[in-house]
Amino acid sequence: MIKSALLIGSAILYSILLYLGLVASSSSCQLTPPSGFASTTITAFAFGNRYDELGQYQAGPVNQTLAETISSSSYFFDSQILAQWEVASFLSDYGHPQVVAIEPVNNNYLSTKGVSQQLKSHLKQNQVWFVSHQAHACRVQMTLSQQGIEGYPLPNLPRDFDSESGQIWTRHPMLYRVVDAIMRLQLYMAQ
Repeated sequence: MIKSALLIGSAILYSILLYLGLVASSSSCQLTPPSGFASTTITAFAFGNRYDELGQYQAGPVNQTLAETISSSSYFFDSQILAQWEVASFLSDYGHPQVVAIEPVNNNYLSTKGVSQQLKSHLKQNQVWFVSHQAHACRVQMTLSQQGIEGYPLPNLPRDFDSESGQIWTRHPMLYRVVDAIMRLQLYMAQ
């Protein structure tokens, strides 16, 4: 009952925001890199998490899929990889020598903006390939851009949601769209 009410409420709120033009549809961002785009850096943005039986924070299955997306890329061994710690924890299994884990500061929640801000001190250039959940890609690109970083996604970003995620907004597409719409609105207002 509560889950249905959340989904219906989320759908209504997102529809209102979209109708008012306060959020852009995902088709409005440019995720195809221009010809000649070249980067030697891959960045990874986590999506969701899990809690173990002791209540300890774990990376979760979507983040494992994000790591697999990076490892299957033709750029994998030729790139510097800067990954949010949840994705980096899986990348160590693939034996890449250049993985830098982006960690939370003072155990605070590490947002998309927080990851983007930390990337700047590690970058060799202001162009990156990125890996994120497909639904997160436009906001990742917008956030990178606000930090002066030109970013485009690697192909085949994951689309599945984790119904057991510890972050409720990453459990279902409609819940995520509402949170994403609010976050995009904040990005737009900050410009």
